[in-house]
Amino acid sequence: MPTDQAPPHPTFAVPFATSWQLPNGFGSGDCETDWASIPPEMARERVGFSVLNEGVALVNYSGRMKTEVTVTGTVISPRPYLVLRAPTAGRTDIRMNGTALDESTERYSLYLHCREGESYTVTQPVGTLNRVVAPIVYQEQLQSLLAGHRLPPPLERFLDGHGDSFLANPQLSLAMRRVVAEIQANPYHGAIANLYLHGKVYEMLAQVVADLTDDGLTTGRFPSAELRRGAQARDLLLADPLAPPSLGDLAMRVGLSQRRLTEVFRALYGQTVCEWLMARRMDHAGALLREGTLPIKQIAFRLGYGHVNNFIGAFTRHFGVPPATYRKSLVSTHAVGRISS
Repeated sequence: MPTDQAPPHPTFAVPFATSWQLPNGFGSGDCETDWASIPPEMARERVGFSVLNEGVALVNYSGRMKTEVTVTGTVISPRPYLVLRAPTAGRTDIRMNGTALDESTERYSLYLHCREGESYTVTQPVGTLNRVVAPIVYQEQLQSLLAGHRLPPPLERFLDGHGDSFLANPQLSLAMRRVVAEIQANPYHGAIANLYLHGKVYEMLAQVVADLTDDGLTTGRFPSAELRRGAQARDLLLADPLAPPSLGDLAMRVGLSQRRLTEVFRALYGQTVCEWLMARRMDHAGALLREGTLPIKQIAFRLGYGHVNNFIGAFTRHFGVPPATYRKSLVSTHAVGRISS
């Protein structure tokens, strides 16, 4: 285990167990590791684990895979719990119960785990820095926090004990980005740091309540076969998001009608195919701005824009700031906690 990674605090009952496996079948079961950590020759990881009370913990993760690794998590707690994963760098593919979520810097992931024994898989692109802030909150803690409040149906059913496991992939709002950035730049230590982080986790939960709606977030009304086809469509788009197939061709290749593909895709990812492709294009633009000094005009042309002003307008609508401002802001944002290769 890397020296800067620490196991969970003994007073917090971690509700899941993890294992890892390489494409050749070799995995955590074949070697002795602490807390199922990936050996440093395969990944460079740093995990901060803060116990805020018996029902709330906060994970602050940074990692870079050196080889292709699949991590499997298995729920080991009979007590339902919520996990919120808010990324600030990188991309993660998460699959659970036939549903695939594309976790990126534009979307956070929300999981309501209700069944002991259910599992999920997590994969990250090789060589890409991933940074994620992830609160874990048990059901009884949420009940004490949210009692008496009017809640979205998935959360209401979860707190009443009548819900099923639930996944959502809402847009990462500016408010949520701000809270996550404040967590990563926590200026305090000791008991004051605990108090500070506790408040920030509650801010994140308040944003979750605001983000959850009835429309387009639950996938329970779709057969698992259609959800797999929606995930397959996403995989086909990921192969070349800058030169994707048409919607008609994509629907034909996965065996759905255009209308049904649109419905399934929106349920899985919270966006239409066109919206998702635009977000990926903007993700690529953000990566180019982060990774080098390529002129903004060249980035626009590389993404297929004939006029740089059209690119600047699309980028500003997506990120809330123009490309030049975004690039300048990265200097201070990514100076905190950067992991060397």
